[in-house]
Amino acid sequence: MIIVNRLKGYLFTGILFLLISCGEPNPQKEVAADPQNCEWYVVPKSSWNSRSNRLDMYALRLYSNGNYIFCADLIFEAGTWQFDEEKQLMILRNKNEDGIEQVRYVVDEQQKNGKTLFQFYHQYPVVETEVDEIVEVRAVSNISNSDPFNTNLHEWRKKPAAPESPQQIKDRTLSYLRFLETFYTHAIENDLENPGGRWYPQPLKFYSNKVSMAYADELADWYNCFYNEEQGIEAYKLLSGALMKVKIAGENDNTRNLNCVKQLIGFVQKM
Repeated sequence: MIIVNRLKGYLFTGILFLLISCGEPNPQKEVAADPQNCEWYVVPKSSWNSRSNRLDMYALRLYSNGNYIFCADLIFEAGTWQFDEEKQLMILRNKNEDGIEQVRYVVDEQQKNGKTLFQFYHQYPVVETEVDEIVEVRAVSNISNSDPFNTNLHEWRKKPAAPESPQQIKDRTLSYLRFLETFYTHAIENDLENPGGRWYPQPLKFYSNKVSMAYADELADWYNCFYNEEQGIEAYKLLSGALMKVKIAGENDNTRNLNCVKQLIGFVQKM
């Protein structure tokens, strides 16, 4: 298995490994993947069976220190990974909020047509008929120094245990915006087209020609990042007020979005 061989090499050369869906590399600027610095992209709209990407996966990033980040629909999961030589697969381990360990087993499959599949299982030995997720992937070089999957950029996700002051709500909102700033910087540096996914709350809606605020029925995940809905609404008002002052400009979607986020940061800081 080609990917298995590469994973085995990753463990001994200490490199980054990344799996992303929704964001697509620009084919005009795509270069041969450097196995020392590589991203694995999920091919969008690929379908294999009823278990094809049911979690709406966005990213799986493996770090050379043995940590990983798994992103899917409203999932931001941190844990540890290793390649098991005997089992010939990758093992992802994390603990849920109750401290119970959860394990994912990842097997690759090289198709005759050259396509590569990653298959996710929740138990070992793996049984093909019990696969949890199947995604088609392809490798692209990573040339970005920005990392939107860094856990330090996701402190805003941690729901506070007590009500926060207006300044704390403002700081939490700015923390979210700085994540978006890194997210779009990463996309620009890697020439990614249409980055996105549903792995983070989106009170802001970015379109090709405008940016708008999400509707009330789209904000449950945003409110969950705050002590209660009332405080989430206060943060929403900060973004809305700042957005009214933004001037949209840029040569493409990513640069326009990054420009918008930078302006939002500046306006919210002055509030």
